This record gives sequence, structure tokens and C-alpha cells, in this order.
Amino acid sequence: MKCNSHIYLYIITIFFYCNFLLSNQHFVIVVASYNNKNYCEWNLKSIYNQRYNNYEVRYVDDCSDDGTEIIVKKIISQYKQWDRTKFVRNEKRVGALKNQYDMITSCKDEDVIVIVDGDDALADLSVLNYLDSIYKDPNIWLTYGQFKEINSGNIGFCKPMPEHIVKNNDFRKWGDIPSHLRTFKAGLFKRIKKEDLMLNGQFFSMTGDMAAMIPMIEMASQGHFKFIDKILLHYNDRNPISDHIVNKDLQRSIDLYIRSLPKYKPLQKISRKILFVKKSFVVSDLLNIYFSLWTEE
Repeated sequence: MKCNSHIYLYIITIFFYCNFLLSNQHFVIVVASYNNKNYCEWNLKSIYNQRYNNYEVRYVDDCSDDGTEIIVKKIISQYKQWDRTKFVRNEKRVGALKNQYDMITSCKDEDVIVIVDGDDALADLSVLNYLDSIYKDPNIWLTYGQFKEINSGNIGFCKPMPEHIVKNNDFRKWGDIPSHLRTFKAGLFKRIKKEDLMLNGQFFSMTGDMAAMIPMIEMASQGHFKFIDKILLHYNDRNPISDHIVNKDLQRSIDLYIRSLPKYKPLQKISRKILFVKKSFVVSDLLNIYFSLWTEE
């Protein structure tokens, strides 16, 4: 009987692993937006038209004064997407990084976060399908790249990290930071120290993407991140209120400050649960099945 029990256990294990491979990853698309009345329809249509179902949207209007809120609510209603969309309107402007922090830290560790700024758009209708295929690999916690500028038509600067940078965990010394499209496990983001996202007690007013991505890629450096050369995002390079246009000097000073911070150590895991096991089926469940079969007479 014990021999048969081993066979049963093997079959059960294969069943659950195959069930995982056939299941879809849950994505949380986080949109931080400010004064994007000219871009919010383009932005949201690229999200709601995805040929993928297992996702939700968390949209924060950061106290816009141009009517963004009205247009966004109209679009959500038009596409009948209130069931999957959480909309928040701030009464005071706090900045993109603070908005993203609040939204991401309330997600489940195994959720994959997709950052789409309020003036950008997903590149095509199968972006989430493609990302789902990437996250089928349980070792992947973070991805970055690639984007295309909608005005100039230029392809983004994202590229594979040099071997010596990865080996020595020296991402802060490398000029090209991991950029759009940025995706990662929520549990990885939660490992960032809150104070490393702040200066003088306030969340960085700009360069928030760098503040979050560098610590995360450091923690994921031992085989847990992936560069994607496929264009997944259309970047709005003509928005007059973009950080690099509004205050390039401040952007550069925050960049240097972030690079001066101590680097994070690589992690072996980001959650106590095994992330590649679907939902609540964890090791303890498999062991209970094993021992029940083993003790059968």
C-alpha cells in the first residue's frame, strides 16, 4: 500500500503543478494620474481592451484640476468596468510614488503589479497575456522593458543588465535603470524600506520609478528578474508636465541620492508561502495528503 501511496502522491503533485501552469496570473494595474484629461481615455482603453480577464485596476487621481476625474469615471462607466476598478480621488496632491505605495501595499504578495502612468498606454491588446506567460516561471519576481515613445517613435533605452553588474549587485552604478514596462510581485515591493522611498519625511516628488525598481532588482538579482525586449508600453514623451521637463535638476539630484543609498541583499524567497503553488494550496496541504496516504493500511 505504501508503494501505491507514493504513486498517488506523485499524481496529486503533478495535478496541482499542471493546474498552476494552466491557471492565469492575477495582475493589479496601478495607474497614478495627475491632470491627464487629454490622455486618460487612451490610457484606460489600452487597459480595458486587454484580451485577458484576470486583472484589476487601481486608479488614483492625484487632485487633478483639469477635469480628469469626470472623464475617467465616464470611461469606467462606458466600459462597464467598475467591478474591476478601484478609483480614488485625492483631496491633496501627494505625488505618484505615494499613490503607488498605498495601492501596492494593500495587494496580496503573489499579485503581479503592472505600473502604467496615467499619460501612457499598454502597447497592444495582448500585453497581459504575454506577461502571464513570463510569470508562469515561478522564479520570476520582476520584469522591465521595453517601451516606445509615441511622439518621436524612438525605442526606449531598456537593455539587459551586464553580467558584471548583476554578479556584483551593482545596479546603482549602472546608468540605465530598469524602466517601462515595470512589473513585479507585490511581495517584493513590500520588502523595500519605506524610508528608502522618502527624503526629509516625504515620498520622493519625482524619480519614484527608480527609487522602487533599484531595491527590487537588487533583491531579485539571483535569477529572479527578466528583461523584456518586446515593446509593451507606449510612453508619452510629449506631456509638458513630465518630470524631466518640469524640473530636470531636481530629478538628477534625487537620482544621485538614491544611488548613494546602501544596496539591498539578494533574497532567496519573498514570501513564506511557495509562490508557484496556486492560491492556498501550500506545502502543509501536500504533507497532510502524503501522511494520510502513508498511514493507510
